[in-house]
Amino acid sequence: GRKVVRAGGQPTAAAVQLVSGPLTFRTISPKRYLDTRFDSGGPFPPQGTSGDFFVFDFGAPDYFAGGVPNELPPDAKAIACNLTVTGGTSSGNLRAFPGNIDVVPLVSNVNWVTNQTVANYAIVGAATPADGAFQAAISLHNASIRGSVHVIVDISGYFA
Repeated sequence: GRKVVRAGGQPTAAAVQLVSGPLTFRTISPKRYLDTRFDSGGPFPPQGTSGDFFVFDFGAPDYFAGGVPNELPPDAKAIACNLTVTGGTSSGNLRAFPGNIDVVPLVSNVNWVTNQTVANYAIVGAATPADGAFQAAISLHNASIRGSVHVIVDISGYFA
């Protein structure tokens, strides 16, 4: 589920986490890990002025209900995923970053205009148990200052 987090400050270019290697890319069966059109949390509210963001432990062994296995391990250092936004009530951009970073980065992963559906493939650094209480965790931030947007995350692989 979602963990609402308040950023430690205003967006800054200093929010960088280096992922050291060598790392190996591993594929998993492509799976939808998040679709706010159908979950109880609803669309992401505008977070551009609040600094809030959501942290998702996508590597949690019990992430899926009903005993559905999760192929993404908690110690994945980066996640290969398709990020999609749809139904935005105003223009904005989505920012994805490691779950243990408390400052929203300046760089966006997906940009959209009102009511547009846009997807972009991304490799996002992930926070692991070595970083604290995280399980292949990434943060997502709707940088719009006026409108909400639905977010979809499909994961197809990871780096370990």
